[in-house]
Amino acid sequence: MAGLTSGQDATLIEGKNESGKSTIVEGMHKALFLKANATGEAVEVLRSKKHSGIPFVRIKFQARNQEWTLSKRFSGKSGNISLEGSVSSRYTGPEAEEKLADILYVHEALGTRQAYKKLASR
Repeated sequence: MAGLTSGQDATLIEGKNESGKSTIVEGMHKALFLKANATGEAVEVLRSKKHSGIPFVRIKFQARNQEWTLSKRFSGKSGNISLEGSVSSRYTGPEAEEKLADILYVHEALGTRQAYKKLASR
């Protein structure tokens, strides 16, 4: 695959139109870069139009020589996050947001006000 060097893996998502491919990518993008307590349109687009409930995303990924599991529930002030590394590390709340930003080499996770200015560039 173009752009990958030897030893790198890639995940491809394919499917028919309107089958949820973009929704999966958008959910991962927001889980990685948007704070769990964010509100507004940035989070509302993650809500199902068919099913009630609070947007929840769980991602397993590799970074910094570890496998990580990120779980994020977007529910405003009661939003929550947990981040677990394969080397006996577990973070929750603001500490997890800070650790995730560090792992991803970004200054910080984005809040509601920052989402519209900076989210697209991450």
